[in-house]
Amino acid sequence: MAKPFQQNIVSRRFIEVMDELIELGRVENMKEFCHRLDYLPQSLSQIRKGKRDITIELLSKVFFEFHGNPVFILLGYGPKIVEENTMPVIPKNDVDKARPIELQKLVDKLEELVQTKSELILELRAEIARLKAEIKSKAEESN
Repeated sequence: MAKPFQQNIVSRRFIEVMDELIELGRVENMKEFCHRLDYLPQSLSQIRKGKRDITIELLSKVFFEFHGNPVFILLGYGPKIVEENTMPVIPKNDVDKARPIELQKLVDKLEELVQTKSELILELRAEIARLKAEIKSKAEESN
């Protein structure tokens, strides 16, 4: 029996960022939030209810459109929203203070991760096809 879906913490932090944007008046409501991100309100509702997780593409849109802090969303550090094109770096230890870096570096890293994931999926699909063919061949040999 399949385990029930359990939403990850990144999706919950994403909702916190959206709620803060609404509280700050940067968006009027969830409907406007979805419209500006070109995202279906029904899908966002599923995320809010804990029935779905956010995608990397949605994270990227929030970074660019609303300056949501990717470090907060992904790791829980720093403010939920940052100034345009800057964001805090995770402190190396409690003595270090966060310093701004370019948002583009994180976006580039996210894109690299998406590409790596896509390549891995293609490799796994090819391996699955190869194994299926091998199983079929052995089944035919035994008949």
